[in-house]
Amino acid sequence: MAVGGIGSAAMMAGMSWGRQTRDDGLVTAIVGPTTVSRLASVFDPSAPWILLTDFGPGLKGWQQAHVPLLSRQLMDPVPATVRMLGFEVLLSTEQFLALAPELDDGGLLARQFTKRPDDAARFPHARVPANRYRAFGLVVGIDLPHAHEVAQVVATSDEYLDRALNAFAETTNEF
Repeated sequence: MAVGGIGSAAMMAGMSWGRQTRDDGLVTAIVGPTTVSRLASVFDPSAPWILLTDFGPGLKGWQQAHVPLLSRQLMDPVPATVRMLGFEVLLSTEQFLALAPELDDGGLLARQFTKRPDDAARFPHARVPANRYRAFGLVVGIDLPHAHEVAQVVATSDEYLDRALNAFAETTNEF
């Protein structure tokens, strides 16, 4: 049950503010400061896909790595010296939830969908139009710029957002 437009548990915990409904119908709220593993609670275990956008290992300076320079090298990458890596990663929700604690040192742009995004689907930043999200059944998304900062939670309905905010509040020890 929502209280004043914010999930009741989140409101009582004082961890959510800045709730807005965008012109295109997406609803957003700010939570935190937080980390990826704490935000993982907003994802619905029954929705199968989580897309990480602009994802990378957070390299600092030049590093040795094995990277596929060509599509035919995906399973046989070449050794190289790299400074920045960035890509999109599509994971099952189960995979993401298992990896979340390992991602706590950085930020994350992630969206959870009920339908697998096809090869042409692009979600290059946090401000994607709602109709593109709805086409793939967006459940909830997070935009955490850096670890221990505030995050934006986005959803296609008040119901999804309230569910996410309540799950976040219930699994956070900040009461």
